[in-house]
This record gives sequence, structure tokens and C-alpha cells, in this order.
Amino acid sequence: MKYKWLCPSIIACLMLLTSCMPNVSVEDAAIVQIAGYDFVDKDQIKGTFAVAQYTKSEQKTSANEVYLSTTANTVKNIHAKLQRQSSRPISTGKLTIALYDKELAKDGMSKFIDSLSRDPRIGRDILLAIVDGSTEEMVKMKYEQNNTTASYMKGMIEHNMYSNFPNTNLHNYLHAYFGQGIDGFLPYLEKIKDHIKLKGIAFLKDGRLAHTIPYSKSLFFKMMKEEVREGVQEMNFQGEGVMMESISSDVEIHIKGETENPEFLVKLNVRGIVNEVSNLSHSSTPPLVEKIEKEFTKFFNEQCTALVHEFQEQNIDPIGFGNALKNRRRNVDMKKWQEQYPEVPIEVEIQLEITETGIST
Repeated sequence: MKYKWLCPSIIACLMLLTSCMPNVSVEDAAIVQIAGYDFVDKDQIKGTFAVAQYTKSEQKTSANEVYLSTTANTVKNIHAKLQRQSSRPISTGKLTIALYDKELAKDGMSKFIDSLSRDPRIGRDILLAIVDGSTEEMVKMKYEQNNTTASYMKGMIEHNMYSNFPNTNLHNYLHAYFGQGIDGFLPYLEKIKDHIKLKGIAFLKDGRLAHTIPYSKSLFFKMMKEEVREGVQEMNFQGEGVMMESISSDVEIHIKGETENPEFLVKLNVRGIVNEVSNLSHSSTPPLVEKIEKEFTKFFNEQCTALVHEFQEQNIDPIGFGNALKNRRRNVDMKKWQEQYPEVPIEVEIQLEITETGIST
């Protein structure tokens, strides 16, 4: 009986302690949704924040976007300086996307990545991107498609990840950054007049920008990297553009040969739907579909093989062949692997099926 009041007493104490926690409403804080960093010189970087400041109206809570910018030698000093510029405490807990200009990425992003990975306030699902041009200009530009720059960029990148662009966020990049036998990649953005273009993919080796590919090659990389569910790809066939839609695929990486001298086989199973195409000189649909299947198989094989060779020439391994070797074979010498990777035999094998067609002949 002496413990009769123990449980209610503990609950009451916890409620009192909870009520003592600081509680800052969104109207009283400067919520950073997007941050951009530009290279100034070897010792200085410029940081630009887009801050959503919320105000109460009769109908709803609305956001006004304001911009803060300063130059310092570290990310922490940029944050400290911007705190002194803001009339409200700056909060990075809702950070959606972080941008880095190309020169900064070439110089090295290790200090930025380490800072992000150690900050418990920042979620692992935020987006990172490399910018061809000024991040400050990109952040401060007003875009008509969304009410804030952060929501516009986030929507643009994420909806492309449902089709041709590979999945990307801070968690995925950290996996490659801290892993062995695999190099990371990020979206490569460019501002064109009053909108932002997803220019392609930027590949980083040891935290430095090493190579880029255009968006037109992103599907081939995605196919060799992960499952595809809603891809779209056009191919020239007998002088006509044939579009394959709703492309789905899965990938398996097989390792042959000895651990010291491995060979790789990338097996892709691809399925898709072909749209209606006119002016093709065939009298029946089944033979036409069979020919298009063969041409698409050849096309995908050539494009994927060329991309693998491109990665080997640049000595980057974003697909993760080295990581696959390390995980499946014992006593892999990763230093030796780095030396032999550019010459390792890698074959691509495509199994393609057109599941539906609207072709008229």
C-alpha cells in the first residue's frame, strides 16, 4: 500500500518537467528551409539562407521568405554571423535542401558533409545538390511555381526520382561517403532565366567533384544502381522517335573470377510500354514489336556499357562494384582494387520485354 501513490506522483512530476521545456512557435523563429554555399577563395565561403517567417492571418498561417547572406571561413561561423543579422532565432531543424556551387565542390566538401552528419537537428532525408553557377543567385530568385524556393527545388528533384533520376538524399550520400568501394553522387542543378533545371548528376570522389553526366544519361545510371518503376526513354527507330514509357527494371550484379582478378556481369531485366508510332513500314504488329524490342535491347546495352566505361576512365565507382566485391568476397585488398578498377572487365546484359503497345501500322 505504501507504493499506492508512487505511480501518480511520477506522472505528475513528468508533466511538470515537460511544461518547463522551452517552446518556440514558428511565428517566433527564423526557419531555415534552404542553405546555399559559394566558393570565395581557399579560406572563405559565402553562405546564403532562405528563411521562412510565418505570420498569422485570419484564414491560415502563411510564410514570407527572406534571405540572409554572409562570408566566413567555416560553416559554424556563417551560422553565428547570420544569427546576429536575424531578428528571430535561426533554426535549421527544418532544413530541406543544401546547395554547393561547383567550385566549392571541386575544392572539397568534406567539412560540409562532416558538419551535416554530426548535427542531430538535421534530418537524414534532406537533399543535397551541386550548382553550376551561384547558389546565392539561385536561392534568392523568386519562382512562380511554388511559394518558397525550397518547396520548388524539393518538388522538382523528388518527382524526377519517381522516373529517370536515381534516389538521393543525405542518408544515401553518407553511405557512399563513409563506405568503401563506392563513390557518391548528387543532383546537378542550373538556373535558367526564371526556373531551375535538373542538369544531370554530379559524382564525387573523396568529397570532391570528379565528374558530371547530363540528365539524358540518368536513366541508364539509375537502371544499374537501383530498381526503376516509372522510367521514360526515347529511341530512334527507322527514322521515327519511339518512346518507351512506364519502364520498370531490376538489377543484379554478379561477380566472376578470382578475388584478385574479378569480372562483373550487370544483369538488367527491363519491361515497358511503347506509345503509338505512325509511318512505320511493317504490315503486322507482332513482328514490329519484336524488332523494336531488339533495337531497345541493343540501345540500352550500348548506353549502359558506355556509361560504365566512362566511370572507369574517370576512376569513379558510383555503381559500387568495389563495395559488392568487398561484401561478397573475403580478404579483399581495397588499395589494390582502386588500382585495378579502371581495367576490370564489366559486362552488361539486357533482358527486355515490351508488355503493351499502342502502335498503329
